[in-house]
Amino acid sequence: MKNRKTAPANRSACNKLLKAAALFAVLLLLLASCDKLFIPGDVPDGPSALTLTAEAGDRTAEPLSYYWEKTKTDARTELEGPDPLTAECDPLVVQPGETIRFTFAEDNDPYIMNLWFYESDGNGGYLDRVVLSPLSMEDDSDEEDPFAYSAPNEDGILVAEAIWPSWVNSGISAEVTYAFRIFAAKG
Repeated sequence: MKNRKTAPANRSACNKLLKAAALFAVLLLLLASCDKLFIPGDVPDGPSALTLTAEAGDRTAEPLSYYWEKTKTDARTELEGPDPLTAECDPLVVQPGETIRFTFAEDNDPYIMNLWFYESDGNGGYLDRVVLSPLSMEDDSDEEDPFAYSAPNEDGILVAEAIWPSWVNSGISAEVTYAFRIFAAKG
């Protein structure tokens, strides 16, 4: 009879030990993933340059204005630069409708990039902004590159706003603005 009474007690102790081991394994997995999600070691200390590439060549723009916070415990770094519409930048000639691409230095692509085009009014000013969508969002496009766009048909300024989410996957919370002057080839 003693064997019958001790067997359930041994199973109960064994079950408790298995539950504790499973809980410990889950906690180890969570701790390991938190390190990758929130504090990766390869996050840059600040924003990188952005390059616009077209058939005629490329232009690289440094950030005009930004905020950049590397981890939740770091102080936010901010720069308030010039208005993108008045910023000095070398023009790039593009063929209307050609595919233009944006590439970020250091392979640290943002989560979202907003692109606006301000058409020149011919008198030193600009018309209202137009939101441009990546080719990958167009129904008839086979393009998979989220940073590939169709070049505008007129002269103007392209303003790119890159956004990294708050520490999820990238380890940073940031928003950076860039500007590019383009001339649409005529004829």
